[in-house]
Amino acid sequence: MVGQGLGHALMEKVIRYCRDRSIRAIVGQVLPDNHRMLALAEIIGFTKHDDMAAEVVEVRLELPAASGPRP
Repeated sequence: MVGQGLGHALMEKVIRYCRDRSIRAIVGQVLPDNHRMLALAEIIGFTKHDDMAAEVVEVRLELPAASGPRP
């Protein structure tokens, strides 16, 4: 299962879902030692913000407004 692209496919589906509903941003928290998730977030375009007080990395993706209905 590892390395099959499932995480990337699921994140793209979540992003599409959020865009279609005019959600403006997706924010998540990732443990600093979860290197695979942090790498995926970076590939997709999330920005990273370390929150050492909470011992997590916050990831955020700003979503532009949807350009109209999808077919």
